[in-house]
Amino acid sequence: MAGDVVGRGVLAVEADSSGFEASLDRMENAAERFERSAVQSAGRAGAAVSGVGTEAAKGADRMDAASKRFVASVEREMANLEGR
Repeated sequence: MAGDVVGRGVLAVEADSSGFEASLDRMENAAERFERSAVQSAGRAGAAVSGVGTEAAKGADRMDAASKRFVASVEREMANLEGR
């Protein structure tokens, strides 16, 4: 079969990778923007959740104080009624 070679040819292939590289750069930039946005959103969400706990504790303290004032008021009224 090696003796049946009639001719030889050379095939050259060239490619321009600049379009592919530009696409990779755009994808990398998009991924970095997404990451920054996700980190910022996570930070804001964490701060909001922390604030809920703080505000809930303040609300509970105010409720407790109001309950104590109510009980004290009822006790004063009962003492007034007993004293009459």
